[in-house]
Amino acid sequence: PPRPQPPPLIHPKAICGNAGVCSDGQNGTGTCACRTDFAGVTCDVPCPSDGEGLSCAGHGACTLRPLEGAVCVCLADTGLGSWAGRSCTDCAATYAGPACDAQCPATCTGHGTCDSGRQGSGRCVCSDGWAGAQCESQCPGRCQGHGECVAPAGTAHCVCAADALLGHWAGADCGACAVGYSGAFCSHPCPLDT
Repeated sequence: PPRPQPPPLIHPKAICGNAGVCSDGQNGTGTCACRTDFAGVTCDVPCPSDGEGLSCAGHGACTLRPLEGAVCVCLADTGLGSWAGRSCTDCAATYAGPACDAQCPATCTGHGTCDSGRQGSGRCVCSDGWAGAQCESQCPGRCQGHGECVAPAGTAHCVCAADALLGHWAGADCGACAVGYSGAFCSHPCPLDT
């Protein structure tokens, strides 16, 4: 019987395209080691990149998923930032700053939202009537919508509006007109005594 012929020799560079190197030789694995900007068994699937052509924006690793193709698995290490998005160009939820390395406090205690994103501060933005680094302090009456709730020393208090546009308010909860003002919006000055 005829002797079976060995498969034709294919140069390892051709197997892995121009985007990878075959682990060949006696100790090799026979697999392609792809450049960071390609994935797949033969390194033929380009990875998502940022606007400058950098694979996963340099903030993640590319991998091949059967139903999705090449995808970025973004870094989630606060030392190197916590990244998200198709190309790892966005901050992960609750992270902020140009390097996505500033993390918002927990959940802002449910009374605010994280100022997240690459332009964000990483601080909580509190809902009306709440203050503190984590929006943990509530102002009396939530300042009735006529003032700003602040907590500079940890104890929340209202700083009442005092201008022609918002009115002139007073009281612990900004629920009364300031002395010398009247009307539904505390915007009418009382006449001066003559």
